[in-house]
Amino acid sequence: SMKSGNMPKIYATSFISSLVTAYVTNIIVTLLNVMNIGSAISLGIMLWLGYVAATYATQVLYEDKPFRLYLINIGYYLATIIATTVILTIWV
Repeated sequence: SMKSGNMPKIYATSFISSLVTAYVTNIIVTLLNVMNIGSAISLGIMLWLGYVAATYATQVLYEDKPFRLYLINIGYYLATIIATTVILTIWV
């Protein structure tokens, strides 16, 4: 995929996926009436734990990927989800 010269498609898909994630997270932040940074961080951790860490754990087991790669991937998503929830809480 990356070697075949599809980088514009990959970047566009990544960008659109990030927008969808931010949009859905914004709906959750609004519905739960998250009003402060502490609550935003807690929400981000809960979303990450329930949807990213758990999903990636089974993926790592089925695909026989290294545990260290799992930690790197879920760490990245933890940072981005917390950043998204905090930004949306401050912005909204």
